[in-house]
Amino acid sequence: MIFEWQQSAWRKFEGMRQTLPHALLLVDPGGHGGVEFASQIAAAVLCESAPAPCGQCSACRWMADDNHPDFRRLTPAAMEVDAPEPGAVDPAEADAGPGAANRGESREILIDQVRALSDFLAIGTHRGGYRVVLVHPAEALNRNAANGLLKSLEEPTRNTLFLLVTGSPSRLLATIRSRCVRFDLPRADRLNAERWLNERGRTPADALLAFYGGSPMRAAAAGAVERFEALAFLDDIFVRSDFDPLEFAVRCDIALAKGQKDGWLGAATAPATVVERLLKLVHDLALPPGIAAEQRYFPTARAAQLHEEKALGVYRRLLELKSVADHPLNVRLFLDDLFIQLAAQLRSP
Repeated sequence: MIFEWQQSAWRKFEGMRQTLPHALLLVDPGGHGGVEFASQIAAAVLCESAPAPCGQCSACRWMADDNHPDFRRLTPAAMEVDAPEPGAVDPAEADAGPGAANRGESREILIDQVRALSDFLAIGTHRGGYRVVLVHPAEALNRNAANGLLKSLEEPTRNTLFLLVTGSPSRLLATIRSRCVRFDLPRADRLNAERWLNERGRTPADALLAFYGGSPMRAAAAGAVERFEALAFLDDIFVRSDFDPLEFAVRCDIALAKGQKDGWLGAATAPATVVERLLKLVHDLALPPGIAAEQRYFPTARAAQLHEEKALGVYRRLLELKSVADHPLNVRLFLDDLFIQLAAQLRSP
């Protein structure tokens, strides 16, 4: 799928078709359709009937089913987890973000996954054309996996195309970056992004886009419509003198355990998501009065407001907790600590 905001980038790729490099580093601004764009490149390169995916040939049908024999996809490895309880949140609908490890997925692409490419790269292609390897997010390659992939990039086999999608190119090995042709993808403009979300029933589109930093992919993946008006409930933490951190931690823990999609947690399934949303809320509550229209994440008027100095203290503490939020040894104890420290910061003189 090529989105409206990617048309110029697609024309640029079409101009490269006759002199394709062996590796493209596709830099996505963050949730603006980079993986979809790379998948379209793979489909176009493997299509047997036309310069662009025809949708009718065997190759296109195999790509649609994600089982083309000359295509491989490297993503963070699946981990052994128990089957989800009935009614649990679908990981595909949950917030994209650092909480993935708590949903039975690794955050890294592992060396064994790269090693598994050896036979694929060594033998001839099944259809006599290209073979394509799509890596996303490329920054998820751990050091061993990155060094393993580097060997393939340094000595590419004939008619092989590597597509590396990343939102953080600086996190890749410099040697990997140097062996790829960089291809920057555009950000979605607000008008097209809102129209695209509205067409898919993701409303209110403007609020979703604001909350997810302008990323239409993350906004679309949020699943159930988020009730942004329910975020007013979170104001209680910042304005009530009788805010009970342990009571709030219990409610939060229950919501996470149920994979609750309603209310202020939306589709949250991990403590990291809770911290992320609190960080965004503190950011907006720290804004001076009179510039509500410039609020970044919650573009609606809010009753509460934090003094800049106190907001900075809360924000710093949340950042410290964020560094361990991905893998808490005990979720409930983490939430207790989170809200106790938050209350302490707010009640300090």
